[in-house]
Amino acid sequence: MSMELLTTLSNDFLWSLKYADDYNVLIKVGEEPKTQTFKAHSIVLRARSTYFRYALSNEWAIMEGNTYLFTKPNITPESFEIILNYIYSGTVILENYDGEKILELLVAADELCLNELLDYVQNYFIKNGNEWLHENINEYCHIIFQHNNFQKLQESCITMVSHDPQKFRKYGKFMNWPDNLVIGILKRDDLHLEEIDVWNILIKWGTYQVQLSFNNSNQWTLQDFEKLALKLKDCIQYIRFYHISGADFYNHVIPFKILLPKNLYEELLYYHQFKFDKPPQPTILPPRGISLDSKLIGTRHAALIASWIDHQKNFNPITCHLVPYQFNLLLRGSRDNFKCSTFHRLCDNQGPALIILKVKGTGELLGGYNPNGWNSSGTWIESMESFIFSLGDGKDLFYSQAILSRIKHSNSKCAIDDSPCIGPCFGTSDLVMVESSRHANGKFIYDLPWCCIQSCYERVITSTTNFAIEDYEVFNLIQKST
Repeated sequence: MSMELLTTLSNDFLWSLKYADDYNVLIKVGEEPKTQTFKAHSIVLRARSTYFRYALSNEWAIMEGNTYLFTKPNITPESFEIILNYIYSGTVILENYDGEKILELLVAADELCLNELLDYVQNYFIKNGNEWLHENINEYCHIIFQHNNFQKLQESCITMVSHDPQKFRKYGKFMNWPDNLVIGILKRDDLHLEEIDVWNILIKWGTYQVQLSFNNSNQWTLQDFEKLALKLKDCIQYIRFYHISGADFYNHVIPFKILLPKNLYEELLYYHQFKFDKPPQPTILPPRGISLDSKLIGTRHAALIASWIDHQKNFNPITCHLVPYQFNLLLRGSRDNFKCSTFHRLCDNQGPALIILKVKGTGELLGGYNPNGWNSSGTWIESMESFIFSLGDGKDLFYSQAILSRIKHSNSKCAIDDSPCIGPCFGTSDLVMVESSRHANGKFIYDLPWCCIQSCYERVITSTTNFAIEDYEVFNLIQKST
């Protein structure tokens, strides 16, 4: 059938809707005081909608003479007018409607079993209404997730929250989310939150849902725990407990151990007691976001550092869909030793490198990025892309403690010292590892003093100028292929 013929038929149907006098259906739509009565033809309604096919049957229909009388109080007149025009013409124009009106239209289309319209409007909404949805998801998520046919829109909401979880957890707005939204988020591999944060958020959500006080769990009764366990029984399976540290497991999971299946809890307890490097089962869910072999930082830190590498201004690190770099561990001091020679043996000629270290005593996480990598050339590496940084104690979810310090333009020629005689060295003294040793009890003890005195880089990243460290890690960063 040609487009010209389709257009002619569409116009003919619209003309019959507006001007023909042979209608035999009166549909009263809306609630007082906003109601409107529409005229239509039963043959058209039945042909286009399975809902009307049954609603206008002899078993359901109310008639006055030869006219069907029908009421739909749960659909707004504005939405029904759009739908009626669609039923007659097969077309719909949505550009002039805001997100709330489009959502009303979706609910009406679902009610009337207009699957083609439902599919079209969802695709339009996802493509053109994401900004509105981003701002209003907390208010409208219950409507979206109570309709089974809104699957595309539901998945869009889940993806949106997964890519920016910090925005949606502020002010406790997530407390009212429906179960299927929470479960959909928990299933995501690309949710950029530490697993312990996911667990704590889930507990807060669950306690609010069953009207318990999160801050007074030590006063809960057995019945309170059982009530929470029932609420969370479909969620627990999606928590990646094996990617929660031992300290966090003992501090945050064990107090709620009654919520876990007994066999799972016993396996986790055994795993943490004997400090296995890997989970005992190959079927364990992988870590979220990226694969990151680190004892110092998590995926949210990796996302933040990736944003600094890519110069993303005003970057919320949780919004990135996937961190665009692979973090390949080259060295861990507590595993490989803290010698400068070991650093160069394992990290030279590996390309762009990231250093992370934990300061002894303060727990500060400091680091630096070398876009060229080390080669033991004995010369200075010139760069405008290198930087050093502090992540504070690493526990701040909103990065208020994070400090980024880029190389000064005037000092770009001495951004990094590539000497084989010392370890990582940024600037002349901005962040430097200088190996020293002392002899005690027949052994050489490496004190590993580090120096951090602001000189060539823009900002001071710590008030501690000379210090030892608990551990440090070096990663080779590889750009992922797209």
